[in-house]
Amino acid sequence: MTWARKLMLYLWGALIGTTLMFFSWFYFKPNIPIPSWLPASILMDRINKFPLNKPDKIKCLLNCYNISDTELMEIIEQKGVDYKNSEKNKKPWPVYYFNGKTKGNHKMQLKIEVADTLAATLVDIKIDSVASCNCGQ
Repeated sequence: MTWARKLMLYLWGALIGTTLMFFSWFYFKPNIPIPSWLPASILMDRINKFPLNKPDKIKCLLNCYNISDTELMEIIEQKGVDYKNSEKNKKPWPVYYFNGKTKGNHKMQLKIEVADTLAATLVDIKIDSVASCNCGQ
């Protein structure tokens, strides 16, 4: 077998393999995120799998600033994790930070504690706007 024939067979195999991978990953399963094994995707799956627990103080702040649960989840899903400030090795549970803006255009930082695989708790919210909230701060 000549070198040109080997190259031709290799290129045909690469073309067929690339075509099969394209259709199996992008065409037939468009709703499945491809890099689901990456840390950010695993964390988002944990947070989205169960309802986000909110203490009474956090619920009061959300009501005071008129932030709905859907707006909260939009910030979490769209902005992603701020790994630079997150405390990934904190014991007993890691703490992750999410930065975003509310619909009222206020900067907001969410502090979420992810407890194993069963729960995620919104521990703290920092908003740059000053409102007259009496939430036991």
